[in-house]
Amino acid sequence: MPAQDIAEKFAAIPEDRLLPFHPNLEIMRLRQLVHSRRAILDIRKAGQQRLKALGKNVGLDDDDELPPEFQAVESELKDAKSKEETPVNKDITELAQQIPECQAFNLIAGMKDGWISSAGIVSYIGDPQRFPSVAALWHYAGLHVVDGHSPKRKRGENSSWHAKLREALWQLVDSLIKNRENRWRPEYERFLTAELAAHDTKHPKCPAKQGHCGARARRRVAKEILKQYWIYGNGHFVRENHDAAAISV
Repeated sequence: MPAQDIAEKFAAIPEDRLLPFHPNLEIMRLRQLVHSRRAILDIRKAGQQRLKALGKNVGLDDDDELPPEFQAVESELKDAKSKEETPVNKDITELAQQIPECQAFNLIAGMKDGWISSAGIVSYIGDPQRFPSVAALWHYAGLHVVDGHSPKRKRGENSSWHAKLREALWQLVDSLIKNRENRWRPEYERFLTAELAAHDTKHPKCPAKQGHCGARARRRVAKEILKQYWIYGNGHFVRENHDAAAISV
């Protein structure tokens, strides 16, 4: 659609349908750092995959010692991690520790640390108040359903959800439920029990019952975490001074 048409359609939207925009400079800065970290990780991962492919091309197995010229490249990749990735991680952690939204998310997720995880998720979401409902936030995070299945990206089509946010949430939940002391572990077990009990009726002859139910239980945990964060972001769990300690968890 031409830019002029887009502008005219936005101009025609009634004012009562629009939400006020309150820029949060700290979260904007956090988003820049998160994107920088992602770029650094992508470059390092690509270098490692390239090095592995070159090794296979010359007949090396995974356990074989790398030739000197390959060792030099491997050393450069390790140096890049300490010179580029580590400082960015430090900057993200220091900034996230000062941002009420990240403090709140850590409390909701039951994490004492985990600032890198909360920083990524909070920066991808932005202002929670821009979502008119928790269902809208779930959709943005890719936790909605399309024809009875989780949405998938399609080549040549724009997604209505944030792929990196969904990835970050899956990684977070997977980490949380592995910790039996985390507050979400019992919730995951409860969801898993319910999914297993109903699975044969919903999905008869499913060849991967345990894995399917586990994924559905993880998705429910992710949705509950986002639900509590959305409520916090819309002022239900927070004092006027935005003290994250006011969250009811």
